[in-house]
Amino acid sequence: MNSNMLSMIQMTQIILTEMAARGRGVIINISPEAGRQPSPFLALYGATTAFMNSFSRSVALEYQSSGVIIQTLTPLVVSSNMSQMPPRKFLVKSSDDFVREALDTVGISNFSWGCFLHSVHSLLLWPLTSNFKFIILILMFFNSRFRAFRGS
Repeated sequence: MNSNMLSMIQMTQIILTEMAARGRGVIINISPEAGRQPSPFLALYGATTAFMNSFSRSVALEYQSSGVIIQTLTPLVVSSNMSQMPPRKFLVKSSDDFVREALDTVGISNFSWGCFLHSVHSLLLWPLTSNFKFIILILMFFNSRFRAFRGS
């Protein structure tokens, strides 16, 4: 909670007042896609990322006329030390490529997935993944069919 919520609030409080007084500035908050849907076994992580997304987007609306750009980036998987995913896998961007594309979106919208590939992926999968109960039902259905198939 400290790293995802409290540090973001404190840093925003520290710099936002001066940026608004100058009439310009950019704040980019990164809130992983995990906060947009239930995250079983990662409930606290999912909840704190949902907070980050909501907080950042709300503050962006509050300060939209101040000249300060506040943007939320909601990436999927980016190759980094934390994810330990190689950038060559499908839909996994290298951190350098992701940052390059994400910086091109600053000032266009207060919300972005950061790169074109992640936005397409998220928009295509959101109708399925947004309803967690639907996914559980599908998994249960296929599990029962698989058991029936193996039993025959």
